[in-house]
Amino acid sequence: MKPLAVHFVLCASVLLSPGFSQASAGDPVHLSWVIHVDPSAYDTLPVWTNGRTVLDEMATVIEAHGGVMTVATSWNFLRGCLMFGNGPAFPGSIGDLAARGHEIAYHDHGGVTIQGATLVIANLTSAFTAEVYPTHLEGSGDFAELAALGYVTTGSRCGKDIPSQLSGIFNNPVRRLESSCYGEDPAGPLVGLGAGSADGSGRSTDNLDEMTTAIEHAIATHTPGRLTFVSQGASHPDDWITASVAQIQADMAALDAWLTTDIDPLIASGVLVWTDAAAKLQLFEAWEAAGGSNADLFPAANVTHPAWSFLDDTNSPLGTDRIDEVFVDAQDRVWIGGGDDGVGGLHVFDPATASWTTYDPTNSPLRSCRITSLAEGPAGVMWIVTGNDSTPGPQGTALHRFDGASWTVFDGSNAFGPESFLFDVAVDLAGIVWVGGKRALFRYDGANWTSYNQLQPAIPQHTGIFCVTPESATVVWLGLRNGGVVRLDHQGDANGANDTSTVHDRASTGGVLPGDTTYAVALHPNGDVYAGTRRGLAILSGGTWTAHDSSGSELGYDQIVDLAVDPVGDVWMATYGGGLSRYRPTLGRFAVDDIPDGTVHARLMTSVAAASDGTVYGASLITGGVSVYSPPQLATFGTPVLGETLGLTVLAPSDAGLVYAVAAAFTANAGVPLPAPDARVFPLDLDPLFLASLAGTIPLFVDFIGVLDAEGSARPSVIVPNLPSFSGLELYFAGATADAAAPSGIRTIFGPVPVTLE
Repeated sequence: MKPLAVHFVLCASVLLSPGFSQASAGDPVHLSWVIHVDPSAYDTLPVWTNGRTVLDEMATVIEAHGGVMTVATSWNFLRGCLMFGNGPAFPGSIGDLAARGHEIAYHDHGGVTIQGATLVIANLTSAFTAEVYPTHLEGSGDFAELAALGYVTTGSRCGKDIPSQLSGIFNNPVRRLESSCYGEDPAGPLVGLGAGSADGSGRSTDNLDEMTTAIEHAIATHTPGRLTFVSQGASHPDDWITASVAQIQADMAALDAWLTTDIDPLIASGVLVWTDAAAKLQLFEAWEAAGGSNADLFPAANVTHPAWSFLDDTNSPLGTDRIDEVFVDAQDRVWIGGGDDGVGGLHVFDPATASWTTYDPTNSPLRSCRITSLAEGPAGVMWIVTGNDSTPGPQGTALHRFDGASWTVFDGSNAFGPESFLFDVAVDLAGIVWVGGKRALFRYDGANWTSYNQLQPAIPQHTGIFCVTPESATVVWLGLRNGGVVRLDHQGDANGANDTSTVHDRASTGGVLPGDTTYAVALHPNGDVYAGTRRGLAILSGGTWTAHDSSGSELGYDQIVDLAVDPVGDVWMATYGGGLSRYRPTLGRFAVDDIPDGTVHARLMTSVAAASDGTVYGASLITGGVSVYSPPQLATFGTPVLGETLGLTVLAPSDAGLVYAVAAAFTANAGVPLPAPDARVFPLDLDPLFLASLAGTIPLFVDFIGVLDAEGSARPSVIVPNLPSFSGLELYFAGATADAAAPSGIRTIFGPVPVTLE
């Protein structure tokens, strides 16, 4: 049973050219307040009464601050209004909210198709308007006009998650393709107005700090002449289903206080103005009529680049470009999960043999074609989480155990009880299986399942466990929705009563943690902890957190949904709006030299994984399939001992026959920017050692300049002087290949590789 969902996601949607300035009284940011009333059992009086109480109390608060709500309601709640009462005599009902001037919209988790007058919402209220996210539509006609008449039916392939996913891609309104809800149709009837920069989930007070941050960011990055939207949506306050009236009123009092302190001054100054869905749609259409275009938001995908290749439905058995999950097992086989509408499934690619194996609901017990999480246990046993799609047969998220021959399925009937959402699965060093759900953490010892719900003191309040990352046989790290990052130490007792935990959230880190919604946690071999949050990358090193976001670094996008550490220790990020990004701990900064934004992979990434040879796989939700990065390699062999020769290996198969150069330097901090139009940086600092290594006249540096052989390899070396003062000295090596057709004449950059002399 799904409860009332009052959605709070703040977003900034930017039109026209990029730039940074500030909103002003004559050119404000537009704020709207969107509520989703999700499908639930509102045919029972207590549940319906609870729902309308929440709506009434919230509407009262918003009205007191001069605002208006867009109430996107499911049919379930509308049916409750028909059964129990509708209009001003029933505060919080749809008819009452419409009479109070609030905008009414339709919301459904099955999507909607315009097919006929089977659901006439006009019977309930004449104030029905198009929802702000009409990407729910699949069919013909103008959704804004037809939905206003209430002529909609449920059941299209554009499921309930599509609006929040699509709307956050580019922070920009865009017209969508009707056929699949993916891509752009400049002349089409579907408009996805921008959303998605702060996921406010759960009770109304859970995410107010992130809302403030999002609004401040929208105002600060607004450029005169642009159209900037800020709205909220896509959260699920399950707690309110059982909350008392007093609890609801307390939450609304906190909301009122936040509006008074954080929002009212902005409204009064004119830099922020209230709006609603219909007004936003009109603003967007006026901008289009004036010549606005979104063509730049859809750059060509899969452009040829020597470091990248692609797996999609044109060159592999994937059958779909919608990929939710990618995983590399201990044998370097690549498990690729994705699909919807009965297409796709679980695909296993073995690079060693270039062979494929496919599992789907037609040839296995998989509950759907949509694969949302993968993990490997002892003896190569795979654990697979499926999510809902429109595949015929049993539905609901489920966990599958697959040993290569036989399958076991765990679901609500034998493991998870009423839990309806499973987000992540992981296996610790003892072979214990951990599963993160919307309401609880689950542990499986091979015989019994244990549920750790939010009543246990070791796990703080949250609205979902997005990720589980084992550190040892007893310690796991949790990434929570609206709960930050938690290190959980399991003490071995059956019910977890003696478990201990350390909570890292915005409050405990003094605001350093970028956001309290954490999608991914990765443990680095150097002991650091990396957290991918909705608002950037956070790094815990030596007990201290630092943070990076796209405004102060080369991070592609703030929303980081997955992390992977490659064999050289680089941390890869799948960002939900800016493609793949890479952070190099050895340099303390991001590296983007061979990750051209928007040209070699799609922007909306869902998962990333690294193989033992350094190959990186990135999964994309839209048009990208799987991006495959094969890194040029610069490695050392031998021991860097004083008085002996240190060997280097260059391997760049795609650059066979090209001239290469290897350089050395004492530092690798700022690097050397390449001349325009090349925006890359050669990752060594220009110091005396750098110049000496490339001079070609110093015999210590052997074959530092040459030509790669037919396999794209070379073996330069350096003779380490036998000087005691050099002991413990740290050096860095990097290289590049030359190509007259490439920007600045340099095709590929590899390194840096740090070396400490012994």
